[in-house]
Amino acid sequence: MTFRTRRLLFATLTVFAVALVVLVHDTYGLSLRNAAFVDGWIMVTAIVFLSLFNLRKAVSVAPLFDAWWWLQAHVYVGLFAAALFILHTGGRLPTGVFEVCLWSVFVLVAATGVVGTVLSRRIPPRLRQRPLPRVRLTQAKIAAGLSEFGDRRQSNERVLFERIPQHRAMLMNRAEELALEAAQVAGASTIADFHTTRLAPYFQRPRNMLSHLMQSNRGVHQLIEDLRPLERYLEERGLEILAEIEELVHMKANLDYQYAHFLMLRGWLFIHVPLAFAMWVLIALHVIFVYAFSSGAP
Repeated sequence: MTFRTRRLLFATLTVFAVALVVLVHDTYGLSLRNAAFVDGWIMVTAIVFLSLFNLRKAVSVAPLFDAWWWLQAHVYVGLFAAALFILHTGGRLPTGVFEVCLWSVFVLVAATGVVGTVLSRRIPPRLRQRPLPRVRLTQAKIAAGLSEFGDRRQSNERVLFERIPQHRAMLMNRAEELALEAAQVAGASTIADFHTTRLAPYFQRPRNMLSHLMQSNRGVHQLIEDLRPLERYLEERGLEILAEIEELVHMKANLDYQYAHFLMLRGWLFIHVPLAFAMWVLIALHVIFVYAFSSGAP
């Protein structure tokens, strides 16, 4: 079954489930009973299922179904819950303070869920298409600890997010070594001066984050354009050092690219998950208030 076929199947099931709940809602309302109790508890059941997704990610031993199935179910059950929310509220805006809080939190959870779904489908292909630049290994690089990172040729491999700061520190140290070597061996302070003013700040922390997210290399290209005019002042060894520094600049740009996208891919969860917990608290209070002021009669 292709991805398009699976998506069509899940979408069809979701629409069918929503239509079925609408039918039950209308039928229940014809009996002069409060239909909000029915769709409300169905929505709570759907939200319970959505919460199980985090439990599934925490379970690594003999999980029920694979992660792909849970992710798809989470997305479409989330859409189902959003449709029930509209049905449950009648499409009206809230009035009371508590209703405004519950309504706003639910909408924010749904909105961040949609954003997260889009990011989870757009960012991984970007990371796979961004190759790691080829770097010439030297004994100095191996001694500096760059062998693991630098011996990769043009590939679709990615650096682990947790290790990006370590690799960035390696590149920064290597650039500093080259700048010192240029001043000592090549007998010129041109590269060392440029390193102090431009390269050191560039290697110290992630740069051009927004540009990388927008698929723009303008920042790194500008740095390279400012670096290349130094060639006229250098001899053979100085030119070799300059070429190696240029490679390090490209590697740092690649790290920044991956860091920016990994940050987006993980960062939205720090909004979505806390909001989901807050929503559960408000839902529990909502159920208590409803039954307290309705004598529990549906």
